Amino acid sequence: MDSDQVEEIKKEVQRYYKIYDVRFDRYLASFYIDDIRRDSTAFNRLNGDLKELGYIAALRRMGGEDIVTVAVRPKVEQRSSRTNLIMLFVTIFTTIWAGSFLWGGSYGEIETVGDSFKGEYMANGALFFALPLMTILGCHELGHYFMARRYGLNASLPFFIPAPPPILFGTFGAFISIRDPMPNRKALMDIGLAGPLAGFLVAIPITLLGLFLSSTDAATPDKATDLIIVNMPALFIALSAIVEPAGTLMHPTAFAGWVGLLVTAMNLLPAGQLDGGHIARALFKEKARFVSYLTVFLLVILSFAFMGWLIFAFLIIFLGTSHPPPLDEVSELGGKRKVMGVVALVILLACFVPVPLEEGKFVPDEYGSEIQPFDDEVTIAPGGTAVYMIAVKNSGNMRDTLEFQFAAEGGNGNWSITASPANLTLGKGKVGFVNVSVAAPANASMGDTSVHHIQFVSGNETSKGDTAKLTTHVGGLSLDLPVTSREVSEGNLAQFEGAIVNLLGTNDTVHLSMNLSGNGSAIVRQGQSILADWSGNATVEIDLPIVGDGELHIALFLGPEDDDLTLFMEAESMVHGSSEKGKVTAVLKG
Repeated sequence: MDSDQVEEIKKEVQRYYKIYDVRFDRYLASFYIDDIRRDSTAFNRLNGDLKELGYIAALRRMGGEDIVTVAVRPKVEQRSSRTNLIMLFVTIFTTIWAGSFLWGGSYGEIETVGDSFKGEYMANGALFFALPLMTILGCHELGHYFMARRYGLNASLPFFIPAPPPILFGTFGAFISIRDPMPNRKALMDIGLAGPLAGFLVAIPITLLGLFLSSTDAATPDKATDLIIVNMPALFIALSAIVEPAGTLMHPTAFAGWVGLLVTAMNLLPAGQLDGGHIARALFKEKARFVSYLTVFLLVILSFAFMGWLIFAFLIIFLGTSHPPPLDEVSELGGKRKVMGVVALVILLACFVPVPLEEGKFVPDEYGSEIQPFDDEVTIAPGGTAVYMIAVKNSGNMRDTLEFQFAAEGGNGNWSITASPANLTLGKGKVGFVNVSVAAPANASMGDTSVHHIQFVSGNETSKGDTAKLTTHVGGLSLDLPVTSREVSEGNLAQFEGAIVNLLGTNDTVHLSMNLSGNGSAIVRQGQSILADWSGNATVEIDLPIVGDGELHIALFLGPEDDDLTLFMEAESMVHGSSEKGKVTAVLKG
């Protein structure tokens, strides 16, 4: 740089600053100034004036002195946006393809790569994954772009980086190229935060939409399978409390929102050329390099839990851990932008997750129940009700209320069955009790039987636990007379042994009515003997208790001088009203 050029530049610098020393060489001129204003207004105007003359200035503080350094402005070539468009369309395709894999894996079946190109999978992958993800990434980069243009900087359109499956996201993200140096710390802060903030604000409603779809269109594998476990950052967990998802598999739109939050956190890491590196340089100036070193060190530590952080750390080192300073690093940043730095830190902490992804195996929840009835077979009278107490244990990992269900067989179709309570809410391994009532119709006949198979299910899941079988009989009194006619010789003893059986299983009183003809005697035995003698035609009425399902035993005796004897018997329940009739005959041989 010659003396004439230096003199020309000096005139411009003197319009804004007092110069007390000038030094120059063939490449640049340095002007030592005092009485500096700590806002960037004067310097910005100076750079605007020098730009028209073909120069560019930088303001530094070195060795306690403020120095304006001026050099010839390099020429910036204008590039075609063709590359941007090609990369955009390729990335749209790869994210749709990735979304097709996600959709088919959750709601279909993908066994080969060719299956991922099914029209249904591609359409849903485009709508529910590619569109929301590209919207988040696009808003992120456009936030940088428009803020850079606001500061008058030459910025390119976004470059999207495609990544074909099996890369889970279908893209490695995007970036813009700013071809002018940052003018000052304020611009560095504003441009650095604009992208993550724009993407973050769009990612929140997309995540909520994805959570809503996860609650209304939930999917869960029906068999054990290998899965990628997606761990949630704090903000995602908070949003899940607003719209609680269901099922096991994450809806592709919710996954797109999760990716958007993760990308926001990764870009806000305060290291190197990342957005967080811009913010750190604006806040801490040259000391930002120590923050960058610490960030890389922490990523290496975290890589023992998630290997992806090691790759990301190497990428930061490759691009440079140090951030170039803005042209004006002397002017004050201002309190408002320091608050913005705190906002960036809060967003980073809310969106960051130490282990984003990990491999796991899904085993379907055992929506099962163990059922143990205290009694499984009961006899009742017509119109009566049997009550079964059943212990129910949650033997799986059920999240829903257990609901009562049953299937019946037998009976005449008019039986009724109810459970109290009709449903139970049980934690894993917990036990509850239910009373199941089975009522027989009033017109049921003795001997009718109905079998009910009892289950408890969780939501729409079929119970994989026990099924209780409850057998209900219609009972009453039964006459058991195995021999109803017998011949005996004169002078011999004829004995008929029969029984009245109570099938109800409950205590009862039996009214025994015996109509007899001829001469003879009858003994009814139950605990003690009761003798009834007669001659000619007679009726004997006896009321006897039967305990539980006990029996009454009856014996007839025909003496040596007795005539033929016929006995009609009727047993009637005094409790349930059921009755049975029978007849025995003894014939005397001449």
